[in-house]
Amino acid sequence: MHKKTMTSGALALAMVLAGHAFAYETVMIPTLSPPNIVDGDLSDPCWKKAYASAPFTAIKPGDKITEETRAYLFCTADTLYIGAKCSFTDYALREKIVNDKSKSGFAGDCIELFLDPGDTGNYAHIAINVAGNVTSVGMVAPFRCSVQLYQTYWMMEAEIPFAAIKLDAQSYNANWRINVARGNYKKGESSSWSKLENGVFGEPASFNSVNGIVADLVAIMKAQKDAARKDFEIVFDRVVYTDQADVKATLDFLYTKSIAGFTTKATIVDATGKTVLEHNAPLTAFHADFAFPLKGFADGKHVATIAIVDAAGKTIKSGEKTFYKVPPMRDSDNVDRYTIRNHCVYRNGRFFFPIITWKLTSSDFASLEQWRSQSEAVLKEMAEHGFTTGMTTDYSFPEEDLDVRRKTKSIAAWNQKITKSLHDAGVTFEDQCRMAKKYGINVIATSPYRPKSPYATDCFVEHVARIRRTPNVMLWHTADETDGQVEYNTLLNRLYHELDPTRLTWLNVINAVSANKDAADILSTDPYPIPNGRVTAVAAHADRLVANTKGRPQVGRWLWIQNFGGEGGWTRPPTPAEVKCMSMLAINHGVKGLAFFTWAPLSQRNGVRQHPEGMSMFKAFSPFLQKWTPALCQGEVKFQGRQGVLDVLAVEFEGRKVLSVVNIENNPVAAAPVEIPGFCDKKMTLEGYGISVEEL
Repeated sequence: MHKKTMTSGALALAMVLAGHAFAYETVMIPTLSPPNIVDGDLSDPCWKKAYASAPFTAIKPGDKITEETRAYLFCTADTLYIGAKCSFTDYALREKIVNDKSKSGFAGDCIELFLDPGDTGNYAHIAINVAGNVTSVGMVAPFRCSVQLYQTYWMMEAEIPFAAIKLDAQSYNANWRINVARGNYKKGESSSWSKLENGVFGEPASFNSVNGIVADLVAIMKAQKDAARKDFEIVFDRVVYTDQADVKATLDFLYTKSIAGFTTKATIVDATGKTVLEHNAPLTAFHADFAFPLKGFADGKHVATIAIVDAAGKTIKSGEKTFYKVPPMRDSDNVDRYTIRNHCVYRNGRFFFPIITWKLTSSDFASLEQWRSQSEAVLKEMAEHGFTTGMTTDYSFPEEDLDVRRKTKSIAAWNQKITKSLHDAGVTFEDQCRMAKKYGINVIATSPYRPKSPYATDCFVEHVARIRRTPNVMLWHTADETDGQVEYNTLLNRLYHELDPTRLTWLNVINAVSANKDAADILSTDPYPIPNGRVTAVAAHADRLVANTKGRPQVGRWLWIQNFGGEGGWTRPPTPAEVKCMSMLAINHGVKGLAFFTWAPLSQRNGVRQHPEGMSMFKAFSPFLQKWTPALCQGEVKFQGRQGVLDVLAVEFEGRKVLSVVNIENNPVAAAPVEIPGFCDKKMTLEGYGISVEEL
């Protein structure tokens, strides 16, 4: 509901019943003639007539914006134009950013565009920095952005055809939701055209509602889908086959001439180049179906070549597909069975709330004996602090393959040192999992290979097929912060499931949940707001997870909670109070599992990398989470939202009323009211960032 259209009484009632109302604006932008050239100079006549915003406001209450930003918007019949003027006081600093060879659109000082055509909740995200670098997610066709640097300001000019924005919704509203924001990171200022609530840019409920854009979004979406079709497309029903009866494939062929007398020919060769099958099928109405019997195929890699042959025997078009055969995986291969119901994880049918850290065993050692002693200490401490789950990567492949896999970028560069250390010490994945089980720590596993090329995919399949029967593996972590790589994320999810249908998959992204909502069984994001943002950034990220998994109870919702500092813009770690506050905000907003980045050795718990009490506080906090999360995660929600500076969740579970309250400010509150009709009416006293959970 639009906050501006409500009376004060209606607003008060809505705040009680719905919890919170976002204060977006509704604006009208004009339809104008386009600029002569998109060059970053907003001097064309159209920009004088464009909608002009007021100066952007800080996204964190209390922050001052010293370098002003304004946005300008208009459209033509088929294109959206957005300009921005960004003032600054340090020209040398901007020149330094311009000369930086970084390719990221987020580097230094940037404008970020958030575009949701038809107000569907799914938005495209474009970042353009002062150097003219561009990073985008959710775009399917070219668009133009340019910048100009002046002595006291820089300008950005963007030309975005409606058809360049990915559309994939069942219906669209007349209004668009748009935000323009400035990440002035070198200055330490973050500001926005829309009035944001939680200290993060990606808050779609607060994006301004924009009138004046006339676009047939349904027709554009259909055209996008038609354009995505290829003139010759081979689709296999799987990449990895186990005990299926047939390899099933389809071929679609777009052709402008007659196909009379055309046939198809399929040839399959194994990894040695030996032909193992030849098969012909009729081509009917530019389409052919294939079913190759899998029986008799050896385990390993196979390549299928499918060609269209004319009546004279000439090959008109051909293509290749690689597939693999591996032994089947059975449910009985795993001791524990994890499932998802109503976004919660269940282990062998019982509710399970994971408390995760990105650590499992030691990664800095000189010998196998040292690895064992250090790893035992790490796992023992994790268990004592209530962590239930750790993450690891298996690096146990033949040493002679290491150089080849480095050169083919099958292994990420940052993994190469630890890979060599583990090889030299003789550590195996089984060692890690066995040791973790001794301390009751579940293992989340991930492969070091990135299947973006045929060779890398070969490595990935061979590797996962070999380690998938290792005991104590809870699930597969597919990828981390690969927001714009939707096809890659989807492929990883598919490969893991085909290789191991008995386990769940988990994908973490920074913001792009919408684009990746079908790319894993469990989705998470990683808001790290300390010290430059607000703790409520966690609530905004959780709300995004909820919005994109609504109506899909089989999808899990987890969140990474910040527990580090001393790098990049994170000049300090969060305090224990902030960690607990962010954790409970996530749970209040619908998250069903928490991961904490990161585990730090004792030497780094010094207030720089991690707060001195940043780990010890888990001794009390982990049992607190395990006590209350069964009700908070599974209970029937009676209220969720803000009451003043308090974030409130009220649930009923197994005949009990449970109330969770979080103070979102770093100031104590005394006798703050919590009023939920039919549930409770009480006064709360909390410390700054204080939390409270109680049964009423």
